[in-house]
Amino acid sequence: MLKMTRTTRERFNEMYEILPPTEWVHFYSSESFKMCERYTEDTVRAFVRLGPESSGLASFWEGIVPIGTRHKALLDAVHASILASMQASTKTEH
Repeated sequence: MLKMTRTTRERFNEMYEILPPTEWVHFYSSESFKMCERYTEDTVRAFVRLGPESSGLASFWEGIVPIGTRHKALLDAVHASILASMQASTKTEH
């Protein structure tokens, strides 16, 4: 299972501008890209924006993923991270 962690808008933008991104996808209110440099032989660092940036409600995510991971799989991993975080906070409230 892919693990994505929350990051900042500034880091997302910095990584987008530092090197040419690969596999950049902009689809409705989401966006993802991967760094062109490999993290290991078969992994890369990926970044995701979820939600419209202009609304101020966008969240930003990053993770180390296998090469070839598709945009939808990245979004699924972000949604799983959000759900896990919500479940963890619910447990601590009880």
